[in-house]
Amino acid sequence: MKLVFYTSTLHVKAYNTSNAEILTSHAFTEVPGETDTSAMGKADAAIRSIQNVVQSNAKELVFQVVKQWVEGVSKAKTYQVIVSGVQSVDVGKIERFLKGIAGVQNVYRRSFNQGTAELEVETTMVQATLADLLERNKQVPLDLVSDEPLRLSFEKKGRP
Repeated sequence: MKLVFYTSTLHVKAYNTSNAEILTSHAFTEVPGETDTSAMGKADAAIRSIQNVVQSNAKELVFQVVKQWVEGVSKAKTYQVIVSGVQSVDVGKIERFLKGIAGVQNVYRRSFNQGTAELEVETTMVQATLADLLERNKQVPLDLVSDEPLRLSFEKKGRP
């Protein structure tokens, strides 16, 4: 009787789809002889080997993904906020508004040119929350124009 057995290596990458950040990237190799994965045919041996490497490393994989996600959520991220159709006084109002929000650690004005301001906002909140708060700002009403990973673009409402 001829038995076939394989040893598998599992390569896993988990992404945070909201910002394309890699949460974890690991290679797991099945330890030969740890579990009997032999079979009568090649297909069955391959299936048993793959199942073994997945089952024996599933808890570690889930732990790593959750650990990285929790660490990523709790640390501040820097978002680029572009606002067009504004005057310098509007930019100052937006900066003061942002600095008054819980979770915002720093606001940096990177540029202001021909009615377009570029700000960097360092915050622990998620991007969707930041965008929603900026759209609800009553002092300088804004419309969200573009929402990309770590970058938000707005236009002042009522702009000619």
